[in-house]
Amino acid sequence: QVLTSIFGGPLPNQVIYQRTNRFEEKQYSLFGDLSYYATRALRFSIGARYLTAYQSFERTGDGFFNGGPTSDAASAHDHATTPRVSVTYEITDQTSVYATASEGFRLGAPNPLVPAQFCAGDLANLGLAAAPNAYSHENLWNYEFGVKSQPARWATINASAFYIKWDKLQQSFNLPTCGFSFSTNVGSARSYGGDLELTVRPTSELTLSATGGYTNATLTEPVTALGIERGTPVEGAPRWNASAAGEFQRPLTPGLSGFLRASYNYTGSSHGALLVSDPDYN
Repeated sequence: QVLTSIFGGPLPNQVIYQRTNRFEEKQYSLFGDLSYYATRALRFSIGARYLTAYQSFERTGDGFFNGGPTSDAASAHDHATTPRVSVTYEITDQTSVYATASEGFRLGAPNPLVPAQFCAGDLANLGLAAAPNAYSHENLWNYEFGVKSQPARWATINASAFYIKWDKLQQSFNLPTCGFSFSTNVGSARSYGGDLELTVRPTSELTLSATGGYTNATLTEPVTALGIERGTPVEGAPRWNASAAGEFQRPLTPGLSGFLRASYNYTGSSHGALLVSDPDYN
């Protein structure tokens, strides 16, 4: 009677919503690395990783909010070769600098079923008639420069700066009215920033450390179909992060030692979605 009063009639099998996803993935990878010392202080490294992956899935759904019984199945094969090149130069026995260029790759995957009957309004707001069945792989190039130094036996300093260029960026979209979500590729993005790490040991028993990082990650091209402008922040990428820790350690008995540690971690605000209208945007 309650279901009848809400939905205007009996539901098939009294099911409001039911979904089953069966997903299988197999990955095979081969990688190698070769280093060459041009001099005692100068070292070159080159490496590569080959990945091949096979995916298959079956999706079934039923119930009122699924628009009745649905099912589909598909399979896919993807592969990539990702190289890495780096050079390291030891300025002194205590200080070295390095530069690295490397490619990254992340597989795509199928999306859960999104019933168009109940999500038509949300999808229309994104310029879509239906949610994509799957999203493709993404890849990026990372360029990094860094310094590692131990200016004294009791201190260590590491610093780095990076620039990342993304293609076929994978991002998720929440449909606020019907409650479903999906992921899709939204084009290109870039990210740049750096981090600094400092560790000091005032005594043999006390270690203090602090880190800080900055990241600026935004889309480099608009996604006109979804109403997303160039310069929109990439979701889940806080601009600032920091941490600090202190640890005191000493022997208690000849066979037993103890330590006391305190730490603090800070993660700045970020965007949980690309659309300002999404409740998870901030």
